[in-house]
Amino acid sequence: MGNKDADQKRTKTKKAKKKKISFSRVLLLVLFLLVISLVGVGCGYFVGVVSDLPSWDPSQLEGSETTVIYDKYGHPAAKVFAEENRSPVSLRELPPYLPDAFIAVEDERFYEHFGIDLRAIGRAAIANIKGGLGTEGGSTITQQLVKNAFLSPEKTLKRKIQEAILAIELERHYSKEEILEFYLNKIYFGHGAYGVQAAAQLYFGKDAQDLTLAESAMLAGIVRSPNNYNPLSNPELAKKRQELVLDLMAEQGKISPQEAEAAKKEDLKIQEKSSKNFYQYPYFIDYVISETEKILQQQGLSRETAQNMIYRGGLKIHTSLNPRIQKKMEEVFADDSYFPPDQQGKKVQAAMVLIDHHTGEIQALVGGRDYSQLRAFNRATQAKRQPGSAIKPIVVYAPALEKGYTTALVLDDVPVTFGKKTFENYDHRYRGLIPMRVAVQWSINTYAVKLLHLIGVEYAFNFAKKLGITSLDPVRDKNLSLALGGITYGVSPLEMAGAYSAFANKGVYIAPHTVRKIVDRDGITIYEAHPQRRVVMSEQTAYIMTDLLRTVVSKGTGWRAQLNRPVAGKTGTTSEDVDAWFVGYTPEFTAAVWMGFDKEARMYNVYGGTYPAKIWKAVMQEATAGLPVRDFPQPPGIVRATICSKSGLLPNAFCPKKDLITEIFVKGTVPTQTCDAHVEAEICAESGKLANPYCPNKIRAVFLKRPEVSGKVKPEDASEALPTEVCSIHGPETAGEEKVTVRICTDPRHNGVPYLANTPGLLETGGCPPEFVEEREFPASEVPKLHCPLPDHQVKKKVIFSLPETGEEKDQKKEETSETD
Repeated sequence: MGNKDADQKRTKTKKAKKKKISFSRVLLLVLFLLVISLVGVGCGYFVGVVSDLPSWDPSQLEGSETTVIYDKYGHPAAKVFAEENRSPVSLRELPPYLPDAFIAVEDERFYEHFGIDLRAIGRAAIANIKGGLGTEGGSTITQQLVKNAFLSPEKTLKRKIQEAILAIELERHYSKEEILEFYLNKIYFGHGAYGVQAAAQLYFGKDAQDLTLAESAMLAGIVRSPNNYNPLSNPELAKKRQELVLDLMAEQGKISPQEAEAAKKEDLKIQEKSSKNFYQYPYFIDYVISETEKILQQQGLSRETAQNMIYRGGLKIHTSLNPRIQKKMEEVFADDSYFPPDQQGKKVQAAMVLIDHHTGEIQALVGGRDYSQLRAFNRATQAKRQPGSAIKPIVVYAPALEKGYTTALVLDDVPVTFGKKTFENYDHRYRGLIPMRVAVQWSINTYAVKLLHLIGVEYAFNFAKKLGITSLDPVRDKNLSLALGGITYGVSPLEMAGAYSAFANKGVYIAPHTVRKIVDRDGITIYEAHPQRRVVMSEQTAYIMTDLLRTVVSKGTGWRAQLNRPVAGKTGTTSEDVDAWFVGYTPEFTAAVWMGFDKEARMYNVYGGTYPAKIWKAVMQEATAGLPVRDFPQPPGIVRATICSKSGLLPNAFCPKKDLITEIFVKGTVPTQTCDAHVEAEICAESGKLANPYCPNKIRAVFLKRPEVSGKVKPEDASEALPTEVCSIHGPETAGEEKVTVRICTDPRHNGVPYLANTPGLLETGGCPPEFVEEREFPASEVPKLHCPLPDHQVKKKVIFSLPETGEEKDQKKEETSETD
């Protein structure tokens, strides 16, 4: 019994022990599993963090670089960038105290750690526990570089782990000096400036290599919080940060305490930031960017890649920008006195392009009176407006001259109808028979339309295309309205200036351009301009066209554009005065000015020869200031001759002095025939019509044989016209038995038949010999009607000058004499 109880007791004790041991083990097992799980989760998280690391792309360390655009003299004119204004600089170019300032305040043990600083991390952790999260950072310069180059700005454990891993990896690939240079060129300084070079230029207006110790300390103090510590936004905080940096530099032995104190007292000159974040010369720079895009695309790049190179690739784009002319053009466009008053709250807009026609390089360009946003609508290059009469030299006169027509071509300035359309002059004034120069001088529509009809629309259309006019519609614009600028889509000021440049450049067209050279970030020239020179017309055609256009400025519609040097140009005003133009050139430059509302509407008292010509003159005066006055060079083969302006032929004895003009011609094209428009005739003093034999009072005078004009319009030379009707007042029925005395020829060869004697008039010779002429009285109804028909009694024109007679002519004269005899 006792044994049995003892066994039962031992069994219970064992069970109790067994239960106690099992609970402990379970607890330990649970803790172990928990640790294993946490480690597993941590490892899994770490693996996830590592697997989600951004790709290793060393090019991101350099970041995007600002593209610099240079003017024609090699001076920086503008900087172009996307989100980052960055201009890289080499570490060895910087004063030693500049990188020291950043190391002192951002990473004291930069040269000692391997990418992460465990001591700094511990110090930051304690500070954050005491003062709250974010009180102090433990990131090294390497970590900051990694964060800016590869990671997002979010503050998470995942990003901090990735930052540490990449920082260690970065230290394995690059030296401390390389890392520091990457950092100084990439860190953000506020107000869009990335890197010490951009920051130095933004805040102090100088290069980073020229910064003083005080300025360097100021920049180093910004990077911890660019929005709060920059001197433009918070000058007092920025000053405190600068002094902190100087104190740290002194503590770390990088400068002496005396240098620190001296730097603190230095008076810093902070530049004021522009209220508008636009680059200088915005319209010009916008066009440079557009042209560069096209150049890069022509080299095989996509549009997106081309834009990326421009805004992030650190290109150096050398251009033809003339800053002096550009500034003057912008000043004029900012001066309201050069523009008409606003109409119903709307501002009249304008645009201008100025080109060196010898090279095709655009010197200055303005696309509007104001500039409100980057890459704004550029009226100088993008606006397509109706050119009015400014297109006449391009599609009428130059092609006509090139086709062989001369300035002596006379056409009748009266309304003309082709098909269902009647063409009239804008001022409803009609001058009658006029030569080409008068038509150009006063921008006469009817002449231009008739001449276009003569040369052919197809020929003129193709000629304009060769002059760089690309906006003509091959279907809708091939009609006679082309002569007056009535086209479908209009023309840009840039294309108009380019076309006129060919007249100024001896008939050679060079496409207008701004980009001279493009150099990439590595200093390799990837593009250099070698523009094509296209001969569109002969030198002689270009010179004669220029001579005609000079008359427009000296005596015609463009007189407000006169300078102290030769000027050729043309005005243009469209129907209802919607668009107004002046396009002109000197021997040095060519420029086009357009004026009008963005949304087409009528302007009042605005014509091509008013405000546009005044703007052109003001800018061109500045462009040519200081240049010697010279004439347009005359090519060989140009001659001058006096002609009659009513016939376009050599003058005869009757041509009035007022109708004689001196014109220029290509050698061999001077007219050889004499004027057939001016004639002498007798008219009846009473009826004003051609006299008949019964008219008692006759007047002999010089008249103009001109075509009859139907309709109500009477040209100005109609008063000089030779009457076409014979006097109807005097005749047999009105004469009665009135006796009429006439002179008759009594030569025996008439066998007694009375013939009216041939009497020479002014500048005439010959006629019936005086011994055979006698006066006889006849009843009015019996007066002889026929004049003496004898060959040797005929009236001849008196020869004012003549060449010596040839032997053949003498023989012929002898034969005539022997026959008469």
